[in-house]
Amino acid sequence: MVQAEAAGFKVAYSNQAFEYWFILHFEDHKGGPMPRADYHNRINGYINPLGASYDGKGNKTVTSAFFDALDGFDTVKRETRIQLAVNRAGRIHGQCKKAGISPAKSESCTTVYQLIKRFLKYR
Repeated sequence: MVQAEAAGFKVAYSNQAFEYWFILHFEDHKGGPMPRADYHNRINGYINPLGASYDGKGNKTVTSAFFDALDGFDTVKRETRIQLAVNRAGRIHGQCKKAGISPAKSESCTTVYQLIKRFLKYR
């Protein structure tokens, strides 16, 4: 990551795995350890009732039904799930930075929200 940034590239990471970003669309996780083995069941627990599924142990394909679930509206929070995930990830990332925790040690944390914020400008 240091080399990429030194070369002028921005880096989006998700530690322990990219699936953590998916979970933040549905769950207000506070950061800290979450076993990677739990990701698959957690994700499906949220998206199966919405008519989608995720094979996190196989090809890890994000189907259109899964994407629609991620892009949906949370009627309880009254926000889009993407905005909820952006806010949650930003808060957790800020906590990690404030505590001086390196990306390699910042479990669970993601900076994918920074990339998504850029994409949302063109929506």
